[in-house]
Amino acid sequence: MEPRSITARSIFSKMAYMTNQCQRTSANLEEWNFC
Repeated sequence: MEPRSITARSIFSKMAYMTNQCQRTSANLEEWNFC
């Protein structure tokens, strides 16, 4: 695999993870700011 694909996939996974965290802990302002 190309480094680009790995990086893009990693970023996408991180964004999806952060989105899930924001939905779960929407009450936490610090986490919400990452959305």
